[in-house]
Amino acid sequence: MLLWSLILLTSLTGLDGEMHEVTFSPDSQHIAFHWVPLNGQAGIFRRPVAGGPPKLIAATDGNGSALRPAWSPDGKSIAFVRSKGRMDYRIFIAPASGGPERKLASSSCRDFVWSTDSRFLITGQFNTPNQPDEWDCSLVLMSVETGKVVSKLAARGGQPALTPDGLTLAYRDASRLYLLTLSRNFQPTGPPRLLTTEAGAVGNVEWMPGAKQFLYSIWGPRNQFRVASIAAGKPRTLPDLDSAGLENDIRSIRFSPNGALAVAELNQPRNALWRLDTETGHLEKFRNIPWTDTMLRFTSNGSMTFLSTRNAAKEIWTASADGGKSRPAYTSKAEILYQEPSPDGKSIAFLTQPGDLFSIPITGGVAKRLLPKTIVFPVSWSNNGRSLYFATAAKEAKEDRIWRIPASGGEPVEVIKQDSFGVKESPDGKYLYFTNSRYPKLRRMPLSGGKDEAVSDQYLHFWPDFIVSAKAIYYIARGLNDSDLALMRVDPVSLKSTKAARLDFHPTLMQLSPDGRSIYLERHDPPVGGLFKLDGLK
Repeated sequence: MLLWSLILLTSLTGLDGEMHEVTFSPDSQHIAFHWVPLNGQAGIFRRPVAGGPPKLIAATDGNGSALRPAWSPDGKSIAFVRSKGRMDYRIFIAPASGGPERKLASSSCRDFVWSTDSRFLITGQFNTPNQPDEWDCSLVLMSVETGKVVSKLAARGGQPALTPDGLTLAYRDASRLYLLTLSRNFQPTGPPRLLTTEAGAVGNVEWMPGAKQFLYSIWGPRNQFRVASIAAGKPRTLPDLDSAGLENDIRSIRFSPNGALAVAELNQPRNALWRLDTETGHLEKFRNIPWTDTMLRFTSNGSMTFLSTRNAAKEIWTASADGGKSRPAYTSKAEILYQEPSPDGKSIAFLTQPGDLFSIPITGGVAKRLLPKTIVFPVSWSNNGRSLYFATAAKEAKEDRIWRIPASGGEPVEVIKQDSFGVKESPDGKYLYFTNSRYPKLRRMPLSGGKDEAVSDQYLHFWPDFIVSAKAIYYIARGLNDSDLALMRVDPVSLKSTKAARLDFHPTLMQLSPDGRSIYLERHDPPVGGLFKLDGLK
């Protein structure tokens, strides 16, 4: 039985760029995969599972993209698809050790699987070649030596998956799953057996270790993975992947031939930290961020805190400013929404779902609950580190209000009794800067109390994201359209605004460097494919 327990993900290759479509060598010691490096030649590569330099097997070139590698059971060859566009799929074969490739089929429905004796491919052919449709394909047995079709196995089908003994073929026809029993020479011994009909299209059919059941996915608004047994019985849905933070992220799961390794292909986010010079406005990428990490915050002593799912759980980590010497400081059972280190770099305040406020020593230890279930992020520290500011809804008001609580715990005090959300103290301790919650514009009021005033009449791109320093106030202004963003600088005395830089991307968070000379902006790019070792399958 396959059970989802604590799911752990670790990078399978440690390579940069985009990776898809892993296939294992018969001895489970090597993998082949499609790789698009950040800088370099894209194509199909092989490398040992244990690590080592990748070797190019088939390059993406004028003949088309090299995709979907599949290792032959005898370990001698790798078959793959070349494509120049949609519905243009040609099957090629190359030596697994490297060498000239050979075209096997000039037209294919993309998906195929090797026969167990490495003499044939079971692949799809378009039923109407003049109007190719990947949902209207027949499954055929094709000779690897000649490229000719030996026999037709099914009038309609795709995503073929063959058991290690070669006697059972699983395949899908749109939303239906079939099993076909084969003879020793890979011929049908009877009609296909309908196993189940799903609500959505079926894909990613993969036999599991033991060949008694197989895994498949159902495409739809929410992707699902299900397990079907070769014996009669209703397929069962795997538990939701929300608890592992992988909802809709897994594209496919592959198992090594020896059953010791499971590899997941994920939609891997691309994160980066950008640095902007506050004097010149020059913007450049500072460094890449591991896809598991987010909400990076620098401390006054030059270290860094951030949220991470490296261990498939919401954790707070600490590291040196360059990302080295990283280690977990706190593991939470609940989702962590926000974290902020104290000005002296000794403590971290954080919020968990549904709004519990905690603090922990930055070196780790037991978390202290300061307030339960009342907080709206973000949280900020007072300059002296003795108090924390947070937003919450007032009892008889619809707007958010700003409160202050001793960092050691105690009764909160309402400090801004009007619509307000994010808040920060000025370095000189004279003002509280804050934004409106409904219409995010920046305002300030004397810390000692009194009338508030507008700092800018421009709308902020993100409610709580602004910086207050001794020399300037910075915020990201939203223009007439959503893509028109600019970093604005405000003189704290005259309140005159000037444009510091134009932004061509949407940052998620920004902060001032400890020396005050740079602004760091966190950016989340669209996801790419990544290959990860998947632990937690039993």
